Order: sequence, then C-alpha cells, then structure tokens
Amino acid sequence: MLMKLAGKIAIVTGAGRGIGRVTALALAQEGAHLVLAARTVSELEVVAEEIRSVGREALAVATDVAKKVDVDAMVQQTLKRFGRVDILINNAGFADHKAIPDISEEDWDIQINVNLKAVFLCTQAVFTPMCAQGSGHIVNVSSLAGKYYPYKMAAYSSAKWGLGGLTGVTQEEGRPHGVRAILIRPGNVDTQMQHDNHDVYPEKLMQPEDIAAVILLALTQNTRAYTPVLDVYPSENVQKEDSWEAKWYGSSDEKKRELYRK
Repeated sequence: MLMKLAGKIAIVTGAGRGIGRVTALALAQEGAHLVLAARTVSELEVVAEEIRSVGREALAVATDVAKKVDVDAMVQQTLKRFGRVDILINNAGFADHKAIPDISEEDWDIQINVNLKAVFLCTQAVFTPMCAQGSGHIVNVSSLAGKYYPYKMAAYSSAKWGLGGLTGVTQEEGRPHGVRAILIRPGNVDTQMQHDNHDVYPEKLMQPEDIAAVILLALTQNTRAYTPVLDVYPSENVQKEDSWEAKWYGSSDEKKRELYRK
C-alpha cells in the first residue's frame, strides 16, 4: 500500500493525549517517523510504543514547549537522530475559563506562553533546517476561539487570534524556501480541555480522529494547491441549553449584565 508520508520525519507537540496522540498515530500509519514532545514523558512513551508497533520509529522527548532551551534541545535531538525534520504539528494548548476581572497576570502569561509563545519557539527552531532542505510543513492547531470571541476566554482567544498572524507570516517567509504553514481551527472536540471549560453534549462533540484527518489532508494536498486555513465545525450544536454559552449568546445587553454579575 502506498503511504502518503513514507519516510517523513514529524514532530508533534502535546503528543501524549487527545488530538496530539491521535494525530501522531495517524501520521505513523501513513509512513512517518515521529518525535513526540510534551512534559509528561510517561504518556509519550505509551504513544511511542504504539507507533513502533506499526513499524515506525518514535522518539519521546520531555519538553516544556514554552521554554526555548527545551524546544531547541528537542529539535536538536530530532536532527541528530533523523538528520532532518519535514513536519511540525504545533498542537500543545491550554485553556482556562475566566472573566476579564478574574484573570491574573499569571493566568494570562500561562495561556499566552503555551498557546502562542510555544508555537513561535517550535516554529523558529525548525524553520532554518526546513528552509535549508527546501521543504517542510508547519501545521498550527488553533481553535475557532481565534475566529470568534468566546465568552470568558480573553487570554485563550487572544493567543489563538495571534496564532493566525504568526501562521500567516510563517507562510510568507517560508514560501520562497518550500516551507508551508497551515492553520487548523477546530470547534468543540472531545478532549479533557473541552470538558474542563464547557458544558456540552458529549455525544455531539467531534473526536480527535476528525481533526487528525483534517491535518493529514493539509499535509498531503498537492503542491499546486494551498489551503491556508481550515475551519472544522461540529455537525450539531454541542452546547447544553442551560450552559453559560447558550445563555450568553443571543441575549440582550441587560441579560448579559445580569449573567456577568453571577
């Protein structure tokens, strides 16, 4: 069977669970060898064994993607082991649901660091090697929070809007060297972060496999075509009728003031 990513070297951040884990396994099924990055190495090793079981190589690297020294070391390990890096999936993310007056400076910094700074650091670390080899794909997993204005998610939404700008500039600077940057903006996906921040119908959520399939589509698109942004929505409304989101959106300003005080 012809594999679309045979022999490619892919780095996936946040690879220990959720979208990152499923994406790493999907890339391995298409022939890629994987470098798995996250803070919890025990989770990464489980995923690495799954990848090795299908005949691919896997390197698990404990990495705090918001720290330059960790990111640079992880990419150097990749280059030492494989000699190149063809794909970077910036997937690591973190969200916290708080109104603007309740967001501490620490809250803000954590979300900006994980959701935006980390993507820059990983992109910067692979950018020169990719340009030197004349090819590469950088896929940034964002959120529809980077397209809309979700209630009580100012820090997260700000980071995701910023990620759109970073992706666009990466594409412009990378294009002359054969490097592509693509933004994926999923809606509600069945992950722990989703359940921690939203009151939803679990059976209506998209699954991590749905997002992995879109990422694979972006990576395997013919080079004569380019899709800079892919938005992925659930087929149905996933918010419960009594959830904050359902009460907030579509409400009058007076009703919103009442909800905000609560």
